[in-house]
Amino acid sequence: MAGWTTEVDTGGLTYHLFGDTTNSQNYVGKLADAGNLIFNPLIGYKLTDEFSPTECESYTVFSGHNSVGGAIGGGIYSFGSLDGPLQLGVAVGAYKQDDAQFTNAGVSLPLNDINGYVLLAGFEANYRWMLSDKDFIKINSYLFPGLINMTVGFGGYF
Repeated sequence: MAGWTTEVDTGGLTYHLFGDTTNSQNYVGKLADAGNLIFNPLIGYKLTDEFSPTECESYTVFSGHNSVGGAIGGGIYSFGSLDGPLQLGVAVGAYKQDDAQFTNAGVSLPLNDINGYVLLAGFEANYRWMLSDKDFIKINSYLFPGLINMTVGFGGYF
């Protein structure tokens, strides 16, 4: 179904692919003993242009908490392909954080952190379930170097 969609994203679950025990033990919202899987509160707004039955691009703004519980805010641009309910693509973006919170928590800063700006470049894989002709629920997944993040989106076509 081609057209514009809007959605509110909530979540999120973050799995850290790398990191030593010292880092992961100091993460906030740990869901497992190892500490690599965390719940970090996040809310976002996504606008997607499905400009053809097989292609789309999305613009997302978000705010929430990082791995040490500090406030973040940022955005992501993604573009890719559609295959029915599945969306696959490339995602780039950034978010701002207070680096001192990592230092104070005894956690190493991410390698992609430049003066408090964390740069994002990776892949996106989303799956949408239609609830009606226009409304849907969607699982949004981002794979960035070092972590996987997942959120749930509630949205619709307009």
